[in-house]
Amino acid sequence: MNRSLIVHIGTGKTGSTAIQRSLRTSLESLSINGIHYWGLNLERCSPDLLLYDWQSESGTCVLQRLGDIEASEQVKQVLDSALLLLPNNHSAVWSNESIYERPAVYIPAIQRSCQEAGVDATIVCYVREHKSYIKSAYRQWGIKHKTYPGTVKPFSEFAKDDMISSISTHLRQWTNCNDYTLELYNYDEKNDTCQHFLSLLGINTREKLTANQKEAPEILFLRAAINSTQKMPARPSLFNSFWSDIIIKSPIEGLNRYINDPLEIGISPDDFVKGTTKNTDLPWKQRLRLMYWPASALANGRDKADFSWCPQDRGSIASRNC
Repeated sequence: MNRSLIVHIGTGKTGSTAIQRSLRTSLESLSINGIHYWGLNLERCSPDLLLYDWQSESGTCVLQRLGDIEASEQVKQVLDSALLLLPNNHSAVWSNESIYERPAVYIPAIQRSCQEAGVDATIVCYVREHKSYIKSAYRQWGIKHKTYPGTVKPFSEFAKDDMISSISTHLRQWTNCNDYTLELYNYDEKNDTCQHFLSLLGINTREKLTANQKEAPEILFLRAAINSTQKMPARPSLFNSFWSDIIIKSPIEGLNRYINDPLEIGISPDDFVKGTTKNTDLPWKQRLRLMYWPASALANGRDKADFSWCPQDRGSIASRNC
């Protein structure tokens, strides 16, 4: 009659998106093993248990706007109902990398719900070496999905000490509870965290699974340029629309749609390209030539290039995965 809840809590930039995608595409294999995937925000528990607006794949920000007490009570209410429906000798999996950030919300909810339902809880967490984490976080949330207003920040301004200290502070709270099993893994030691997590569920695959592939450096440069034109935070979809215009429409028309005034972003595309990249079969020099005119226009000339916003080892980021 053993029942268990496995909660994957992150941390960010450790393959969480690939884990979640694999869980969504492995529902049949999970079902055969008596495992139920409950989604990012418990939206897959049951259609009858969709009680709150945050219960969707994109609902994390809705829950984040709630205070700790209210959010915890709502999470517990959904968990209570979902655990009642969990069959004997079955397990449920919940995966969301933002969970680790709010221990005051999730720890009491998981702890109390599992105790009252007689369900064993296991918390699974991956942690990344801090230097590679900050660089990957900068590419993701500093450039690709700009999460702050204004132009793209220099790397030195984006990478604050509290980015690392906050992770250790949150994880310390997760380690201070004895009512569940905490399994903490070194991301850098695992060849593939997605494969590893699936193996914990009894599902073995040899396929290397990644979700957020590193983009070619000149593409990242163009993202930085386009996002710097936006006064408010900019989602990746903004650049995706721009890129579609560049490919589908005439380049000038595509550029004019996004840039009305001369832009001085202060970076040069040449500074972004060191060696080869893995995202296309075209040699990097040929790809740079194809893009050089929009890149030069956006940078307003090489004489104004200033690459202070990029990590110091920018030459090597082209050949590593995020």
